[in-house]
Amino acid sequence: MAATISLCMITLNEEKNLRRCLESVRGGVDEIIIVDTGSTDATCQIAREYGAVVQFYTWNDSFSDARNVSLELASGDWILFLDADEELSKDSVPVLRKIVEDPTVEGYFLTIMNYVGDEGSGNQSPDAVFRLFRNRPDYRFSGAVHEHVIGSILKKNSQPQFRFDEGLILFHYGYLNNQMEEKDKGHRNLRLIERGVEAEPDNVMMQYYYGTELYRFGEYAKAAAQFVKAAEGNAIHVDHLPKLLRNLVLAYYQGHCPDQALETIEKSLKKFPEFADLYYLQGSIYYDGQDYGRAYAAFQQALATPKQPVYYASLPGTRGFRTYYCLGRLAQKYGNKEEARKYYSLSLKDNPKFTIALEALIPLLEPRTDVAHARAVLDDFPQDRLLIAGLLMRQQASKLALEYLDKSVSEEHLLDGLLLQKAVCLIQERHLLEALQLLERFSTEDPQYPTVKLNRLLCYWLQDDDAKACLLAEELINMGSSSNEGVVIRLVRDRISNASSSQLVLPLDASGTALLMDLVVRFMDLGEWEKVEALLTGVSEGWRINHSLELGRLCYHLDNDEMAERYLKQHLATQKSAEAYYLLGEIKSRSGKLLEAGEFYQQVVRLEPKEPLSYVRLKTIYEKLHQTALEQPSEPSLPSFCAAAADSFAAKANQVVAMLDECNFLARSLYVAL
Repeated sequence: MAATISLCMITLNEEKNLRRCLESVRGGVDEIIIVDTGSTDATCQIAREYGAVVQFYTWNDSFSDARNVSLELASGDWILFLDADEELSKDSVPVLRKIVEDPTVEGYFLTIMNYVGDEGSGNQSPDAVFRLFRNRPDYRFSGAVHEHVIGSILKKNSQPQFRFDEGLILFHYGYLNNQMEEKDKGHRNLRLIERGVEAEPDNVMMQYYYGTELYRFGEYAKAAAQFVKAAEGNAIHVDHLPKLLRNLVLAYYQGHCPDQALETIEKSLKKFPEFADLYYLQGSIYYDGQDYGRAYAAFQQALATPKQPVYYASLPGTRGFRTYYCLGRLAQKYGNKEEARKYYSLSLKDNPKFTIALEALIPLLEPRTDVAHARAVLDDFPQDRLLIAGLLMRQQASKLALEYLDKSVSEEHLLDGLLLQKAVCLIQERHLLEALQLLERFSTEDPQYPTVKLNRLLCYWLQDDDAKACLLAEELINMGSSSNEGVVIRLVRDRISNASSSQLVLPLDASGTALLMDLVVRFMDLGEWEKVEALLTGVSEGWRINHSLELGRLCYHLDNDEMAERYLKQHLATQKSAEAYYLLGEIKSRSGKLLEAGEFYQQVVRLEPKEPLSYVRLKTIYEKLHQTALEQPSEPSLPSFCAAAADSFAAKANQVVAMLDECNFLARSLYVAL
C-alpha cells in the first residue's frame, strides 16, 4: 500500500498566498490540515475549497504549539509542513510521491529558494530546510519562532537516516519586501526570539536566530556578538555553520569593522576553503578599502569555486553575476573599458535581471556616437526594451532609444508616458514636425500636459518660431507652475524674446534646478551651445559656481572641451577636486597636449593616492612621450637631446609602474592592454 502524506500548515490572513501554495501540492498530498490563528479574510474559505480540515486555534506567540496542533490532526504516514507564502515546484510532486516509499529514511531535507528584495527582481537565495518526516507521536516541534522538529527526532533516534533530495524544491516568497512590510515579520520574530533567548541563554540556535533578526534591523554590533556566542558554543549544527560565519562577516562589514570581517574570513576559509561568499565578501571589503590588487584576486577566487552545497545558502551571484559586476567596476578603475564591458556582459548573461550591470555597461558602449556597436551588443541581451530605452535616454542616446521604443510597442498602443518619451527622442533627433504631431495627441486634462506644452515650446524655439514659443511660455506661466519652475520658464521666455538683461534673482530650489539642468543638457546634446550660454548667463554667478563641476562634466561628455575647461577651472578656483583635475587631464590628453595632461593627472595622484586610474594614465603618457622622443630627429647642435628626453620619459613610466606595485594596484590583466 502506498505511503500517505499529510500537509500541515498554520495560517493567518493568507488569502493572497494560500491558493498558490495549495495548488502546487495538488496530487502530492492525501490530506490538508490547516490550523488557523484568527484570519479575518478569505483564508479559511480558500482552504475548504481544497478540501482542507480547518481547525481554529487561539494564538499564544508560539509557532511550535500551533504546528503541534496540526500534527495531532494528521493521519498520514508522512508530514509535509509548509507556510502559505511557499510553493512546491511543478516537478516536485512525483519526486515527493517516490521518496516517501523508502522504508530506511526518517526525514528529508529539501531545497528552498528564497525570493528576496523587490517582487519581480528575480533575486533568489537557496537554502536547505527539513520539511518532510515520518508521522510519529514523539516527533514534535519546539521553539517559539524558527521552530524545528529535528531535535525531537534526534532525542528518540540517535542515528536517524536523513537525506537531502535535490529534486524536491520549494519556492518561498515571504522575504520579498512587500510581504515583510505587510506582515511586519521582523518585529514579530524579534520579539519572540528575545523571549526565547531570555528563557534559554545558552541555546546556540536561539543565539544564531537572534543575531539574524538583529542584523535585519541594522543592529550590526549586537548581531555580531550573538553570532560569536553561537560559534563559540561549538554546538551549532554543521549545516548552519557556513551561514553563521558568512552572517558574522556581513555584520562586521555592515558595522564598519573591516579588520574583524577580514580576520573572520581568513579563519572561516580554513574550515570552508571553497565557500564563494567568503571570497566575494573579501573582495568587496578590499575594494572598499581601495586595495584593488587583493580585491581582484579575491573576486577571481570566488569565480573559481565549485558549485556550492545547498546548506551554504550561498548569496545569489557570488559565483557569477555579482562578482562579474565587481570585476567590471575594477576594470573601470584601471581605465580598461574593454575588460569592463566583458565583465558587465558576463554579469548580464548570468542574470539578465541584474539591471545595475546594464546601467554600468551602456555608457561604455558610447551609444550616442557609436550606435551600430551599441545596438549589436544590446541586442544580445533579453532585457525589457523599454528599460533599455530609458537608460539610453539618460545617456543622451536618443537615436538608439527611439529604435528601442519603436521595437517595444506599436505607436497606436503607446501609453501616454511612452508617447512623451518618444516625442522627446524625436526632438533630440530634430524630427520636430513628427514630435509636434505626437504632442498634439495629449489632452489638456492629462497630468503630463505642462511637460507636453514645454516640449512643444522647445520645438518652436528650435524652429526659430519665437512668437509661438513665447506664447506657450506665457501659457505655462499662467498655468501656475511651482514658483521655481515658473521662474525658469520666465527665463526661457526672456531668452527667446532677447530680453538678455533679465536674470534669475531668487535662489533655485531642487525642482527649479532640475528643470533648468534638463533644458541645459538637452540643448548641449543638440549642439545648441548659444542657447546653453543664454540660459546659464541668466542665473546667478553663485548658482553657476555651485554647479560648475556638474556643468564641466556635462560639457566634457557632450564634446565641448572649451566650455568644459572653463567650468572645471571655475570649480577648482573654489575647491580642490580629483574629478575636475582628471577631466582636465582627459581634455588635454585628447587634444594631444600630453605634458599639460600629465600635470593634471599628477594633481589627482596627490589628492587620491590610492586610486589607480591616474597612475595608468601617467604611464601611458610617459610611454607616448618616450616613443615620440625616440622618433624625433635631433638637432645637430643638440645631438643628445632626444635620447636624454627618451630616457627621462622611460624612467618616469617605470617609476609609475613601481608606484602601482607599491600601492598594491597590480592587477596586470586590468591595465596591460591599455
